Amino acid sequence: EALFIEVYSLSHEYQEVYEKLVPLYLKRKDYDNALLWAERMIVEEDMEHLGFGLKGTVLLEMGRLDEAQEAYEAVVEINFYPCDAHFGIAKCHLDREDFASACQAFINAFETCHYPEPLFAYGAGYAYQHLDDPYRAMKWYSKALDIDPSYANALNNMAIINLELSNGWEEAVPYLLKAVELSNEAINPSMQPVYQNLRAYYTQILNHNKSAYYYRLVLKCMGFDDGSIDLLSEFGDQ
Repeated sequence: EALFIEVYSLSHEYQEVYEKLVPLYLKRKDYDNALLWAERMIVEEDMEHLGFGLKGTVLLEMGRLDEAQEAYEAVVEINFYPCDAHFGIAKCHLDREDFASACQAFINAFETCHYPEPLFAYGAGYAYQHLDDPYRAMKWYSKALDIDPSYANALNNMAIINLELSNGWEEAVPYLLKAVELSNEAINPSMQPVYQNLRAYYTQILNHNKSAYYYRLVLKCMGFDDGSIDLLSEFGDQ
């Protein structure tokens, strides 16, 4: 922090100073200083769009959704690589549970991006899923998977939609197993719902060994170590 501020005292032209300090203050939840450095970036020549983007990020974290959206909309108006701003607007709408507006903002982000971004396609699918439009949701999840075939959340949601459409586990499970295969059984939050759904499937077909195996992976994703899991198993919590 001190070194970046020293660089700023020598010259205001290094955008890395602002781009490092704002996240640093955000991590500390020091919103006043985070906003201060975002505002300082806005007034610098050729950095206005970046400053508004950082300001939107800070305000969104603070829950000041209307102001955050205004900041992101300022980036869109400047029209210099606006896809991240559209994505920020989408997150504002999601926090309001305005899924129709969020969906359009995710699509705008996807269509204005210079390179294929699976997160934007996934966001559109997620919004359509909450709008009870499963076929459009699957279309956008498929776009995300075309870009990143190992996108665990998209694979999991494709499985859920197949279940909801009464296509049965036969259509759903391949998506879940593909997520497991491509992630190499990763232990992270995105894989937890995959393992939970596989556990439910194997419990339903009375494959207790595999049910217990995926339950173990669920617990690992939740932060339990092997010793704690063995203790839970011993007491029959499975």
